[in-house]
Amino acid sequence: MNAVQNTPWEVEVDMGVLRELSEMTGNPIREFMDDLGISESPCSSIDAAILRYHMAQQNNDPEERLNMLTEWTRFSLEDTARAETIEEIKRVLNLAPPTDARNAAIEKHEQLSSKEIEEASTIEELWEAYYNAPQGGPAQYVAFQKLDEIVSRQADDIDTLEEAKKMHAIAPKGSNSQRKVLGIWVAFCTQLSELREAYDASLNGPDEQEVLKQLNKQATEEIEGAKVVLVIQKIRNYLPQASIVVRKKLSQKMYNLHVAFREKERAAKKN
Repeated sequence: MNAVQNTPWEVEVDMGVLRELSEMTGNPIREFMDDLGISESPCSSIDAAILRYHMAQQNNDPEERLNMLTEWTRFSLEDTARAETIEEIKRVLNLAPPTDARNAAIEKHEQLSSKEIEEASTIEELWEAYYNAPQGGPAQYVAFQKLDEIVSRQADDIDTLEEAKKMHAIAPKGSNSQRKVLGIWVAFCTQLSELREAYDASLNGPDEQEVLKQLNKQATEEIEGAKVVLVIQKIRNYLPQASIVVRKKLSQKMYNLHVAFREKERAAKKN
């Protein structure tokens, strides 16, 4: 409980109640404390309150520790009320005590983030708002959804392989729009090297096996048409370890080609 005890009002004062009153009325917490006769703050700043709190803890002084926790909470609540930007509320969070003051700062962080996300209109602005929002909070989820929608719309205008690669990099990881862009990327691939790059981008995602299937299919076609060992070796360079069956076919083809080469070589020497 974040309370001030033994005040002239003779009632235990909950700082959380004062915070709510401050939010409802717009009056600073300090004014309510003055009106209720709560003694003037013994600290000039939140840093002083934090220092004295830890000193009291070290000196095993529970009364001083409680008083300083109350002061620390009050300073944090007042800073939260004044915060108007993401940067300001983040600074408050860095110093917030483990009381309802931290919850108040997190709530304000969510509010400011929601406003930033609502006003964002570009992918760049949305990503900035996404990273600024509380990790795993509602505002961050809204930013993710908004990003997904914008990327999905812009994906319809992709005209080249390079555009697809760039769009895939900025799409939310694991989103429907990223899967959509990956499909466009694969459709643009004509070279085995391009498919391998798409496969690497799909790793640990829902479409990894589908991209691997496309890679294996093209690799198999190129292996069947190859007549030289060194050409097949180039194909091998683009096959991941997961291409087990295709790698086996490739090695067999290399072996057979080299056996045929040696037989021709021996026949030439006899002649």
